[in-house]
Amino acid sequence: MADNKQGLIHRVTQAGIAAFHPDEDANLLKRARVAPTTADEFNTIQPPLLPRACWKLEDMRFMFDSSLVLPEIKEEMPLLREIIEKNTETNADGVTMKPPLSIFGHADPVGDDAYNKTLSGRRAMAIYALITRRTDMWEQLYSHPAGGDNWGQPSTKMMLGSLGFNGPTATHDFQEANDLTPDGSAGPKTREKLFLVYMDSLCGPDFVVAREDFLGGGVDPDGKADYQGCSEFNPLILLSIQENQELSQPQNKSKRNEENAPNRRVMIFLFRPGRRVIPGRWPCPRAKEGDAGCRKRFFVEGEWRRSPGPVRREFKETGDTFACRFYNRFAANSPCEHPLPPPKGKAFLSVIVFFHQEPIADLKVEFTAVSPGGATDAELGQEVKTDSEGVAKLLTPVPIGNYLCEVQYQPPTMITTVPDIEDPFILVLPIGRPYYDFDGDSPFKESPK
Repeated sequence: MADNKQGLIHRVTQAGIAAFHPDEDANLLKRARVAPTTADEFNTIQPPLLPRACWKLEDMRFMFDSSLVLPEIKEEMPLLREIIEKNTETNADGVTMKPPLSIFGHADPVGDDAYNKTLSGRRAMAIYALITRRTDMWEQLYSHPAGGDNWGQPSTKMMLGSLGFNGPTATHDFQEANDLTPDGSAGPKTREKLFLVYMDSLCGPDFVVAREDFLGGGVDPDGKADYQGCSEFNPLILLSIQENQELSQPQNKSKRNEENAPNRRVMIFLFRPGRRVIPGRWPCPRAKEGDAGCRKRFFVEGEWRRSPGPVRREFKETGDTFACRFYNRFAANSPCEHPLPPPKGKAFLSVIVFFHQEPIADLKVEFTAVSPGGATDAELGQEVKTDSEGVAKLLTPVPIGNYLCEVQYQPPTMITTVPDIEDPFILVLPIGRPYYDFDGDSPFKESPK
């Protein structure tokens, strides 16, 4: 049986989340209505197609405006592997059955629909190719640029560097190490090998998903039902009209991209083992097709749903920012798209680090639990970095209590407290640097060393 903890977050990283969906199948079957038959037929009840789990990858694991996957994604790949394993079942005949997957790429509401449909589809395609080891699909992305999504020489240089091959002889050295003709040119044969070695380094060589393990079973050559792009039709955040006007100014471009980052994401939904769809009946257009098929599945008020209004709207609060009713069916109760509150007695631990009243970005932060007697326990997950607002979040729920927060380059360790589920933030002042006008209300004291 699958290790399925309904409606709970499994694990979170800096740029990803894996979670179990609520068991809506069971609830719907309990309400199913049947009627007696007049012959030898049997009533057959089939649960609706709803996800059992999800995996989300944030925009920061791609080059900006590109489908090129960055090396840091290796932090999120174990989450995908784990959530697949925890939803794998063994049937009555002893056959192992994995949950079929379907990948959805999303873009932000900047630019036009057609461009974003292409980019979101290419990102979904890149992730599909990565986990299935389809190097030929990465070659398509490499050889056929689309707008800003132009892999080119920077992509091979990045991959070589992540594998330990640097400098002017990097390509030559890689070729020698992999029994290729050492001509120093990253041609098609070299790229094919480089893509494969890079993919293995990101996923681990023993984590490969078969094409048959997707919802469409790998039947359609262009991945219909297996991977698709949703353009900008299903944003998680819609800025207000005023915010859009302000951020449309050239000097605010970086801020606009940052505000819209949550909308740029790739989602994988995992379905009940044994479920399949007929690709020809799947409503979503292929990743390479236009957006006309998407619009056919819009809510009647779909354009309003995805359009800015007088105030900012977020899907997790209002639930009305997705234009596509088909996607909304999968994502409406998804912990990946609509995060659930932490379990009772737990909270999401986070800190904000600032200096001279300005937030400090890219500082490493480590959290450690403190037992009632004052002893420190094991570290809570991997270190995280502060974002542009100076916030470092540990998005795995932890019990209400005391924790050590150690900030990079700040030797004193601060004892911190998670006092309230509604107020998880802790203010941290860098020690050893001057600061002014601190109005924080959280007490701190040095941890004994």
